[in-house]
Amino acid sequence: MKVKNLNNKNFLIQVSRYGFFAEQFPECFSSEKFSNVVEQLSTEIGTSKKQATYGRKNTTSPSTLSTYKNDISRRVLSVPNPEAFLRLAKFMQQKWDKIEIYTKSNNSLSPIKFIRSYVHGEAEELINCETLREQFYLKSDFIKGIKNCIRASLGYKYRLKVDISNCYNSLYTHSISWAVCGKEKAKEYFRTNGPESIKEDYEIADCLDSFIRFQKNNETNGIIVGPFTSRIISEIILARIDDELCKKNLKFK
Repeated sequence: MKVKNLNNKNFLIQVSRYGFFAEQFPECFSSEKFSNVVEQLSTEIGTSKKQATYGRKNTTSPSTLSTYKNDISRRVLSVPNPEAFLRLAKFMQQKWDKIEIYTKSNNSLSPIKFIRSYVHGEAEELINCETLREQFYLKSDFIKGIKNCIRASLGYKYRLKVDISNCYNSLYTHSISWAVCGKEKAKEYFRTNGPESIKEDYEIADCLDSFIRFQKNNETNGIIVGPFTSRIISEIILARIDDELCKKNLKFK
């Protein structure tokens, strides 16, 4: 098994092929043909700051699928409008070096910056889906994650396990800029266009905010559940939360 990091060259194709449909979708759903032409289609998609301000013009609605989650609840998954998805993915590709930094957290057990390459039979597949790896009887990060949790808990009598209820649907899209720049600095830049030192980071976060909203009727409350791009957005926000927890000297994973 070898590791192949997502980068500015392979991001668009890999995310469109393996990250358009959520892993819980039936196998009959495939975006392989989409990924084969995605680079050609992307030439028609704008990702400029000006493009991000045309909110009403570019707003789309996702298609949804209600699927089994557990014995008492269901999960609603979304498929974004292909153009809206491609706009966000193309922008992420262009700014991937920065986005990698925004998502960095030594406490995270769910890294989003790589896709692993596995050889299955005679074919080599790039898979970022835990479920598919399990189907192929391949070793995942699960055991490694357990070991990291055990190491972090050594010497402590108790461990608190918590979960964020309805996580993706609870995320406020404007908090992307808060996560990247800091809440007060982001609000100050919104009012005054300063300080200049955070201009690049703020504009990247602001475009991410706009393009993620284009997938969901321009709504600021919640991001769609399903595409891999949403996982990246959530990791940006949660990495910032990790930083705040670290400042309180908490030991966690």
